[in-house]
Amino acid sequence: MSAHLSDTLHTPVLADDALVFLPTRLECIALAATRIGDAGVKILASRCARTHSLDLAANQITDAGGVAPASLLHLRSLNLVRTLLCLYL
Repeated sequence: MSAHLSDTLHTPVLADDALVFLPTRLECIALAATRIGDAGVKILASRCARTHSLDLAANQITDAGGVAPASLLHLRSLNLVRTLLCLYL
């Protein structure tokens, strides 16, 4: 039996509704490439008000969820690289 590279490299997957179980006092949250979506970002924004650093890079976040972090008053760092957001300037 031979092992393939694809068998050894796994992308972590986190269901949006599992985020309700995160502690609410988290200040730094790194969830890059975990496949969370708009619902997950909204859950994070409503539950983790103390967050000052949020890494959501390479996730399935669209404009609908991309506005949710704006409610985090202490947020100083936000990584949304490689998401599905469309920024209009």
